[in-house]
Amino acid sequence: MSYIRETCGCCDCEKRCGALDIVFVIDSSESVGLTNFTLEKNFVINTINRLGSMATHPHSETGTRVGVVQYSHNGTFEAIRLNDSNIDSIAAFKVAVKNLQWIAGGTWTPSALKFAYDHLIRDSRRTRAKVCCLLLLYSI
Repeated sequence: MSYIRETCGCCDCEKRCGALDIVFVIDSSESVGLTNFTLEKNFVINTINRLGSMATHPHSETGTRVGVVQYSHNGTFEAIRLNDSNIDSIAAFKVAVKNLQWIAGGTWTPSALKFAYDHLIRDSRRTRAKVCCLLLLYSI
């Protein structure tokens, strides 16, 4: 997030740039392997750590929120949703990411992107409120 702060030119991103939804789509296929899948999860957690005060609460209407879709073969998806009622803090979100299990199987990236859009982005109240959404695809 320091890159965003350095390139946008403002001194207070949280106040000037507004809300943002970040959706991580991470590959859990056999070709990735358990070690690299763990690296993907660590990348998500490290990015969340760098958000700092931009990510105040998972249900915030004004702050940055995050979501994760894990995918593998056709129809095999797991999502940590932006509005999951079981996640009440950033710490709980990071624990949920850490607890994702490697699936193995084939790689179905197009289906994963559609799943992410259909389940985490399209029906979000924040989308209708013109909140920007950044989707990051992580596959090795």
